[in-house]
Amino acid sequence: MWLIGCLCVFASTVCYSLWLTFQVPVSAYYPDHLSLSAWMCLFGTIQCAVVTFFFDKDPNAWIIHSYSELATCLYAGVVSSALAFTVQAWVISKRGPLFSAMFNPLCTVIVTILASLILKEEMFTGSLIGGICVIMGLYIVLWGKAEDVMINQEQRDITNNSEVKIQIEDSPNTVNCNGDLKNSLLS
Repeated sequence: MWLIGCLCVFASTVCYSLWLTFQVPVSAYYPDHLSLSAWMCLFGTIQCAVVTFFFDKDPNAWIIHSYSELATCLYAGVVSSALAFTVQAWVISKRGPLFSAMFNPLCTVIVTILASLILKEEMFTGSLIGGICVIMGLYIVLWGKAEDVMINQEQRDITNNSEVKIQIEDSPNTVNCNGDLKNSLLS
C-alpha cells in the first residue's frame, strides 16, 4: 500500500510540474485568466465526477447531508480551486512557472502553523526545522532568480544600442543618433 501511495504522490508531482510548465504557452495564447480558470475548474470537476462514478458505486455519496458539507464544497470550489487557479495563472503569465511552483511548499508550512494554532495540533521540532528550511530555500531561490533577472537586464542594456533623438530648435527636423549611451563621446 505504501508503494501505491508513493507512486501516486510521484505522479501527482510530475503532473503538477507539467501543468505549471504548460501554463506559460497557454496563458500567452489565452490571456484571460478568469475564464481560463473557469474552464480548468469545469474540466477538473467533470474529470473528478467521472473518476468518482467508477470508483464509488454508492449513490448516497453524491447527497449533501448538512450545511457544513455544502459550505465545505463551496469553499473547496471557490477558494481552493477557482481563486488558486486564477492567481497561479496570473503569476505564471507575469513571472513564469518558477514563482508559482516555489510558493507551493509554503502552503504546507502555513497549514502546519494554522493547524497548531487553531486546531491545537502538536507541532514537533522536525516540523519547525522543516518549515524554516522551506522558507530559507524559498528565499534563496527567489534571491537567485532576482540576481539572474538583473544580470540579464544588464546584458540586454549593453547589447542594445539606445536611440537618441535630437531636436534642433531652429529646425523642425529630428536627427536620430544611434549609439551606446554608456560610452563617452570623447575618447
